[in-house]
Amino acid sequence: MHARFALPLALTIVAAAPAWADAVKDLQNHARKLAGMKGHPEADDPAFLKAQELMEAVAKEGGAKAAKTLMALTRIPYTSPTVEITIATMARDALAGCEDEAARAEVYKALGKVKKKAEHAVPLLELVSGWPTEKTVAAVAPLLESKDPRIVMAAARVLGGVHLKASLEPLIESYAKWSKAGGEPVEALGRALYDITLQPLVKPEDWQKWWKDQGKEWTPEQRKAAESSGGTKQRPNHFQSGVKVPKFFGSLEVASRKLVIVMDVSGSMHIREYIKDPVLEEGEEGAGTSLAADPASALPKGIDPNADGYQKKKCSFNQCPAARGRKGATCPSDENLPEYYSRMARLSRAAQRLVKGLPKNTKFNMIAYSTETRTWKGKALTTASDSNKAKAIEWLQGLRAGGVTRSDVAIEQAFTFRDADTVIFVTDGAPTNAGGKVLDEEKVTDFLAEIRRQNRVRKVKIDVIAIAEGHSTFATELAEQNGGQYVTVD
Repeated sequence: MHARFALPLALTIVAAAPAWADAVKDLQNHARKLAGMKGHPEADDPAFLKAQELMEAVAKEGGAKAAKTLMALTRIPYTSPTVEITIATMARDALAGCEDEAARAEVYKALGKVKKKAEHAVPLLELVSGWPTEKTVAAVAPLLESKDPRIVMAAARVLGGVHLKASLEPLIESYAKWSKAGGEPVEALGRALYDITLQPLVKPEDWQKWWKDQGKEWTPEQRKAAESSGGTKQRPNHFQSGVKVPKFFGSLEVASRKLVIVMDVSGSMHIREYIKDPVLEEGEEGAGTSLAADPASALPKGIDPNADGYQKKKCSFNQCPAARGRKGATCPSDENLPEYYSRMARLSRAAQRLVKGLPKNTKFNMIAYSTETRTWKGKALTTASDSNKAKAIEWLQGLRAGGVTRSDVAIEQAFTFRDADTVIFVTDGAPTNAGGKVLDEEKVTDFLAEIRRQNRVRKVKIDVIAIAEGHSTFATELAEQNGGQYVTVD
C-alpha cells in the first residue's frame, strides 16, 4: 500500500542501564538484523524465538528503562509486515507480562500523553488490557474524552475487558456523549458496558438511570452470580438508540456512521441463478412480500427452474471462459432467466436497500471494482442526505459486470478514506492479478499481511460478504483478521 522503512534503532531504543546493558545491547543488535528480513517467517522461526528471549530478559529486569525500550519496539516499522506485526506483538506481550511497578508506571505515564495520537495510544491500550487493576482504569478512563474515535474505541475495549466497577461511570458518560453521533464508537462503548454488567440496555438515559438507581451498589459478584445461575440476558444486537439499523443482503447489520462499501463487479457477476431476494422485514417498504415479486423478476413463459427435467440455457457472456469454449471451463449461469437474477442485479438491489436505510448522520462512499476501481463520489465520505442517497442509487443502478477481480486495488482504495471506521467488502471470487490469474498463496499472504499492518492502529472493521465462489480462505481471513463479520450469500 505504501513503501516502508526501518528507523535506526539506536535512535528509538533507550540507552540501557549498566546492570542490564548487555541484554539491551543484544536486543538492539538483533532488532537491526530483523529489519532486513523479508517474506513471512513462521512464529517459530529461530530469529523470532531469539527476539522473544531477549525481550523477556529485558522485561524481567523491570524498571522505567525496560518499559521505554519495549514500548519503542511496538512502534518500529519493518520491511516485512509479518516481521513488524510479530515484533510489535512480542514486545507488547513481554511488557504486558512484566509485574514490576516501575515499568507499569512508565506505561501509565505514556498513556497520559497520547490522547491525540492514536498511533501511540492504540498499541499502549492493547498492552494494558492484560492489567486488570484500578490503576489501569485510572490511566485509561481519561482517554474516553479523546475526540479521536479510534482511541475511544480502544479504551472502551480495555475497560470492558478488565471488568471493574470503576470503569462504569466514565463509560456511561462517554456512551451518552457518543450516542448522539452513533456508529462504531457507540458499539464499542455499549459492548463494554454490557460485558461488565450483563445489563442489555441501549438508550443512554436507561444507563444513566441504572447507574443512579442501582449502579453505585452494584458489584462484580452480581455479574458472576447472574452468569453462574444462567440468568444472563442476551446482549443487544446493536447499541444504536432511536434509529433502525439497516441490513445488507438481509443479514449483515450496518451500525457504522462512517463506511465504505466495496463491491465486486467483475465478469463473474454476470452469472444468473434462480435465487429470490429475502422477504422484507416489518417496518420496511413492501414488508411481508418477497422482492422477487417485482415485475422484472417474472420468468419467460414456459420457464420453470423447479420443474423436473428443466434444462438451463448455456451462458453467452462474451467474457465467460465457458461461453468462449475454453477447455474444461464451466459456468452455472442460466440465460433462460432475466437479468434480474444476475449476481450483479442482486448486489445492486441489496446495496440500494442499504443506502436507502442509512441514517442521515451517516457518511459513506462506494467503490465498484473489477480490473480497475470506480469510486462513486470524490475522495471523501459523503453525508447520507436524501439527495445524495438518490444519486447513489442511480449510480448503483448503472453498474455492469465485466473484468477481473482486483481485490487488492479495491481495498487499497478503500483505505484512502481516512475517516472510515468500517469497510464492507463484497466478492464472488478469489482475488486475481490484472491479467485475471488467481493470486497464489504467497501473494494472498502478502496482501493480508499488508492490510493487517495498515490496520494495526486504525482498526477499521472489514466486514466481508462472500457470494457463491467468493467463499474462500482469503475472504474468511480478511474478516477474521480485521474484526469484521463474515457472511455468505448463495
